[in-house]
Amino acid sequence: MNNFIEELKKSNIKFKNIDETKANEIIKKEFSFYHLLDYSIIFDKYKNPNMGFVNLDFSMLYHLAKIDAEFSLILMQMCMHIENHIKVLILEEFDENDLKKATINFYKDNQYDLDRIYCYHDNGSLNNPFNNCFNENTLKPYQIIDALQFGSLIRFYDFTNTFFQKSFNKQFFLEIKMLESVRR
Repeated sequence: MNNFIEELKKSNIKFKNIDETKANEIIKKEFSFYHLLDYSIIFDKYKNPNMGFVNLDFSMLYHLAKIDAEFSLILMQMCMHIENHIKVLILEEFDENDLKKATINFYKDNQYDLDRIYCYHDNGSLNNPFNNCFNENTLKPYQIIDALQFGSLIRFYDFTNTFFQKSFNKQFFLEIKMLESVRR
């Protein structure tokens, strides 16, 4: 680990606000050396490449990493909230029979992908959490919709537009597009 500190020093990164011992702990326990170094690209370097960065302190890299991590958590929570709202809108949009038809046909059209995503191998056998869920007699669409991950949810949205030859309301469409752009 000490060679990481030496690498940072060679790049003229200072340790005024966070000493080398604390920086070493941060690299060991919180953020990898390479993760922290990624933030250095936004800082100025001397024209002579051997001189490294101009007035860059390790604490600046550390605080940027912390802000980025916190922002990512907030963004993920927002995405999950929007994703849940999209699921509620889907369930409100259709009556149960239409939703059953759409879910069964969606599964038939996407069975390989859905099984690959949602099934797992246990002692060499394929276990499907949706076992018998796609049977018309036992299907509970709200359980299926609730279990869909974002990519599958978007495919379900697109599928239902085609299957029913209609579009969802404008609010729903905007939320889907917003969430797609944020999640990328």
